Amino acid sequence: MEELGIVDDQLVKEFDKLPADFWDFKNEDTKELSHSIHNYPAVMVYPISRNIISIVKKYQNIESFPC
Repeated sequence: MEELGIVDDQLVKEFDKLPADFWDFKNEDTKELSHSIHNYPAVMVYPISRNIISIVKKYQNIESFPC
């Protein structure tokens, strides 16, 4: 369980280093592929999850995601 705490600390430091506008995606195409078929106001735009998975993969082995 100690290892999980170390990974958590590393992730917090990594996220803290990101610029303030990292999560705004103003210049991202959030409608590519099938993401514009259905408009739902509460949906999380996929660049958010893609970036979170990419950052977590630096510190934690995640084999099922191709990011």
